Amino acid sequence: MRLNIAPDSWASFAGKWYFSLYMDYCLELRVNRRSVSLHMRDVTREESCELIPIRATEENIIFRMKSSWLNSRLRLYPKAGEGCGEALVIEWTDGDFYELTDAQEVPQGRAVVCEPGEPLPEWAYGTWRSTLVHSYDFVLIERAEGGRFRFAKWKDWGMKPPTRSKCAYDYILNIITADASGIRYVRRGKDSLNRSVEEVIYVDEARQRLWRCFTVRKLALRQ
Repeated sequence: MRLNIAPDSWASFAGKWYFSLYMDYCLELRVNRRSVSLHMRDVTREESCELIPIRATEENIIFRMKSSWLNSRLRLYPKAGEGCGEALVIEWTDGDFYELTDAQEVPQGRAVVCEPGEPLPEWAYGTWRSTLVHSYDFVLIERAEGGRFRFAKWKDWGMKPPTRSKCAYDYILNIITADASGIRYVRRGKDSLNRSVEEVIYVDEARQRLWRCFTVRKLALRQ
């Protein structure tokens, strides 16, 4: 993927960088006198990825990456405080669909209670599971008193009912908005790059399913 930016702005980052999403990837940034180009390879599956540029500046490079496993939007930028050319951050935006599954009870204190700006559709209430292969993500939307609802998100590794050792609940820091179109919230992250993660669960009225959109950050290091 050739980029329409000045070569000098990214010259110190030339070389091969490694990071992991679901698979391990090698990102190579090539700089010559007249151009900058970006190449990516899925190391796990030993295949090249198709890269489609969206926007490139001196501060960041935004592009879409397609492979046999992922079709995602990525943003590449230097990690602050690490020194020039020392580390890059891969900001990954993706989504997954959820379908209704068997009802599960969520303990008190594991769900947040929210009053929506407008009522959610009747079909949106229940326990939902991600349709991604090998995903263990669940979401609960449950009616509460006074027109409010309980909301929880967790990973369940197969124990029913969920147990402390087999089920990990996300810590919801804040519900930003909740209405008939979906729920926008912030959850606690798991590392210094992702101290908090904003996610949106959209209500797909036409197909009566939920769609979650999220952005997380991964660190890319030189070979």
